[in-house]
Amino acid sequence: VLRTASFSSIGNCLLPPVFQRFARCYPDIRLEITDIIVPAATNAIIRDELDIAFSTLSISTEHITSIPFLLEPMTFLCAGNSGYPDTVSLQDLSTANEVYSHWCTDVQQWHQATFGADAEPKVRLELMSQIRLFTAQPDAWAIVPYSVAKDLQNAPDLRRCEMDFSVPERCSYILCNRKTRDSEPVIRFLECLRSVLQENNMPGLLL
Repeated sequence: VLRTASFSSIGNCLLPPVFQRFARCYPDIRLEITDIIVPAATNAIIRDELDIAFSTLSISTEHITSIPFLLEPMTFLCAGNSGYPDTVSLQDLSTANEVYSHWCTDVQQWHQATFGADAEPKVRLELMSQIRLFTAQPDAWAIVPYSVAKDLQNAPDLRRCEMDFSVPERCSYILCNRKTRDSEPVIRFLECLRSVLQENNMPGLLL
């Protein structure tokens, strides 16, 4: 058995084809997939209820080792009929129109330094299934990881723009149970993860 957990954006946008390939290539390994937040995942690893979890936090303890696997750029998304230029500047943006998610600590710190700690976005999202719905609203905009933008690239009501400013990249980690880190299910899954991301030309692959 391979017991896994991930949070919303990684689980929805990066992992489905990896899980699909793993299940097809290794039918004798039973796959368990859980969608839980990082503190719950780390506790589950400590209790030996999980083998791997995906996170934007690096955690190293006597029970957990972290493997950085993806350093992906951030991408600007807006409504397809919005008036944002093909290359946006900070002066073009108001948080009154922003759809915001906590992608990682580095991006959160950049956001606070850029727009102010008291800035209130129009929408705060935790569920990635809702990001297209709200970003497609008039004048709405969002800054999202490359994998999320790629997942939405065929949405006709959204548009990608270049940015003339820099946003920190999002680093994602695999949190491994030290007891099962070198087990065959974990090794085979990491091989599938690497090959799928390579085939999809995912930038910033670290594996």
